[in-house]
Amino acid sequence: MEWIVDEQVLNEYIDMTAFGGDVEHRGMNAFFKQIAMLGYLFRDKHKITLTNGEVRAEYDDDYDQYLDMRASGTEDRTWEMMNPSNDVKEGMRDGK
Repeated sequence: MEWIVDEQVLNEYIDMTAFGGDVEHRGMNAFFKQIAMLGYLFRDKHKITLTNGEVRAEYDDDYDQYLDMRASGTEDRTWEMMNPSNDVKEGMRDGK
């Protein structure tokens, strides 16, 4: 997979989501900064490993199969919907 991102636009998004920016949002700002860093390290190969609670891609066969189904578009449900017992904290789904 390859992403081509305009650095000027990315920098604008970083500025917009920064503290005091027009659309201040710490989470999105951190995300945009990480994307920028991946771009700065253009000579490296990148790999994104997803985790979900206690499960991690490449270490849990069920989660691997779930991710394969998400990638193929055959699964719309989230991991939590498919495996309610895998919540990080008991009762989180009920708002407790």
